[in-house]
Amino acid sequence: MGTAAAYYLSRHPKFGPHIDIHIVEACEIAAGASGKAGGFMAKNWHRAPTASLAALSFDLHEQLSNEHGGEKRWGYRKVTTLQLDVNRNSRKSKTIPGVAWVDGATHSEYVQNSLYSNPGSNLRGMFNVL
Repeated sequence: MGTAAAYYLSRHPKFGPHIDIHIVEACEIAAGASGKAGGFMAKNWHRAPTASLAALSFDLHEQLSNEHGGEKRWGYRKVTTLQLDVNRNSRKSKTIPGVAWVDGATHSEYVQNSLYSNPGSNLRGMFNVL
């Protein structure tokens, strides 16, 4: 959160050489939980009160990757994700092409609007472009 805040503050129209931004960390950037999170994000898997925030966050991750070479610098990549509802006792179970290991799926859909980005590398990459 701090690295992202510093990044966006440094791009504010009123930012200039007369303003200093300080990031305070206990030991190093991304050393804690924010640098070790899963890194998976889906744009449209949220319900109302967080749907707009999730969509904005997804779009900003894509924009940052495009502007700063996120594929090479922090492992950003778009991925196709399989969303499943599973009930092993359901009589409506169906087979999902290409996913033979799933047993008991009652609903599935492939979702295009998902991404992976290595959280620690992402935070260090954003810090390095400040």
